[in-house]
Amino acid sequence: MNTDFLKGKRILIAEDDFVNQKLITHSLNTTGAVFDIAGNGLEVIELLKSGQYDLILMDINMPEMDGFEATQIIRKEINPSIPI
Repeated sequence: MNTDFLKGKRILIAEDDFVNQKLITHSLNTTGAVFDIAGNGLEVIELLKSGQYDLILMDINMPEMDGFEATQIIRKEINPSIPI
């Protein structure tokens, strides 16, 4: 599969499950993308406040703040146009 379009892209991944985090890390390491993993919606918000991302891959069910609530905050307060 051609993943050249991901080279240099900054991706924020919201995923609380450790096994899924490892799978995502393994999959994205070969693409050339730069990524951070947040374990809940609160971490997503904090990372977005301190950095720029091209894309967010958002889990829906997470502890502390779920993906729906995090997405609402992102759209209203941080970046209304970032792909989620």
